[in-house]
Amino acid sequence: MFCTQCGSKNDESGSFCQKCGSKLIQPSTTISSVPTKTEIPPKAKKPLLFITLAILVIIAVGVGGFFFIRNISSSPKPEVLYETAESEVSAKPNVSIRPEVGNTFMFGDYRWIVLAVENDKTLIITQDIIEFREYHIEDVNMTWADCTLRAYLNGYFYDTFTDEEQAQIIETLIENADNQWYGTDGGVNTMDKVFLLSLDEVAKYFGDSSRKLSNWNGEDYYISDQYDADRMAYDSTGFDAIWYLRSPGRGSTHAAKVYYGGKIEVGDSGVSHGYPPDMVHGGLSVKWGIRPAMWVKQ
Repeated sequence: MFCTQCGSKNDESGSFCQKCGSKLIQPSTTISSVPTKTEIPPKAKKPLLFITLAILVIIAVGVGGFFFIRNISSSPKPEVLYETAESEVSAKPNVSIRPEVGNTFMFGDYRWIVLAVENDKTLIITQDIIEFREYHIEDVNMTWADCTLRAYLNGYFYDTFTDEEQAQIIETLIENADNQWYGTDGGVNTMDKVFLLSLDEVAKYFGDSSRKLSNWNGEDYYISDQYDADRMAYDSTGFDAIWYLRSPGRGSTHAAKVYYGGKIEVGDSGVSHGYPPDMVHGGLSVKWGIRPAMWVKQ
C-alpha cells in the first residue's frame, strides 16, 4: 500500500509510513449495495412510454366503441310518418282480395277508385283526370262505338299495361243507351276493355242522382245536387276540370260530361266533339279530360 503523504510503498500490514511516519490509511473494502431496481437508461424510457400510451388509447377506443354500438342497437327505431310516392307507385294491386267500394289502389301507372263490386269482378275508375283528349277528331255526328277516344283507350292506353295487368282486365259488354233527356241516339252496344262511364253509371256510382236523371223538368240541361263534390276530378296541376262521359249529349255532335264543380251535363253546353281538348271557349280557358274505367278480376 502507498502512503498518502509521501507516496512511499509500505507493507500491507503496517500502520505508519516507514519513510515519513505518517499514519497509513487502509483502502476501503466495503462493497456498494446492489440496487433493488434495474436502472433504465434514459434513452430506453421514451419508446416504452409511447408503447404504454398506444395500448391505453386502443383500450379506450375499444371500450367506447362497444358502448356506442350497444346504445344504437338498443335505441327505439324512428316512427315512419309516411311512405314515399315511389313506394306507393311501385306497389302492385292485389286484386285477388275482395276490394271495398271507395277504396283506392295503384294499377299500372295510375291510382284507381273502386266504384262497384259484383260477384268476381270490380268496377274501377281513375281517381284523377289522366290527360286531356277530344272525344272525336272531327266535328261530325258520332257515337261511342265509332269515336276516336274509344279506339285510343282500347288500343294505345290498354297497351301501356303489362301482360299480367292486361290479364286482369275484363272485356265487357257496354250498353250505350240513348240520352235520357234529349233522346239522342247512343249507338250500338260495344265490347270494351276500357271505356268511359255513361250518364246512368255516373248518376248511380257517384252518390245517387238516378232519380233526377230519370225525371227531367224539360228546362235544365245539367244535374247539380249534394253529390257534386263526389264527382269532381282534378288534373295533374290540382285544378278542377271537365271529364267526358261516353253517352251522347243533346245532339249527335255532342257528348255528355261532368262539368266544373261536379255537375252532370246531360245536354252539355254546346261543346262539340271536334273541339281541341285544351282551348279558349266563350272567353274561358276550357279543358276536357278523361277518366278511364274498366272491370277487373278480383
